[in-house]
Amino acid sequence: MRKSLMDVSRAKELLASYIDEETDIKCQKDRLDQLVTELYTIGSPELSAMPKSSFSNNDRVLNLIIKRDELAGDIDELERKHKEKGAYISVLADKLLSKEKTVIKMRYLDGRNWQSICFNIFGECADYVKKEGSYQRRTFRIHGRALCNMQKLMDENGQ
Repeated sequence: MRKSLMDVSRAKELLASYIDEETDIKCQKDRLDQLVTELYTIGSPELSAMPKSSFSNNDRVLNLIIKRDELAGDIDELERKHKEKGAYISVLADKLLSKEKTVIKMRYLDGRNWQSICFNIFGECADYVKKEGSYQRRTFRIHGRALCNMQKLMDENGQ
């Protein structure tokens, strides 16, 4: 007989959106760096008696500065929301059992890979090297229980 599986979709969605936000913030910061680089590489205006286009270098610089400032504001807002979501995840994780909390915080808040999480939890076991695959599966089961318990906490809080 198969156990009924709890729907953990909202917990997964919360954690996945946190990781997506990190990626988005990094991409937006890269865009900002490119804008700043472009600002610093704009050449000096050429002074000559030849006719000029109506779009001067100053207009281009001004437009880039406006874009830079808007993007910097957007990044600040993204980081503020991301920090709030991270704090919420941390509060939820703190209510979990010790190993569950470790898995959630290391995987999602610290961005660690499964191997390092597994080693952190079970690395001191004498047979760790011999049975690393078994310990890896245990880590995945702990993660699954953590998701279920996070979902229960979210349901209790009406979130």
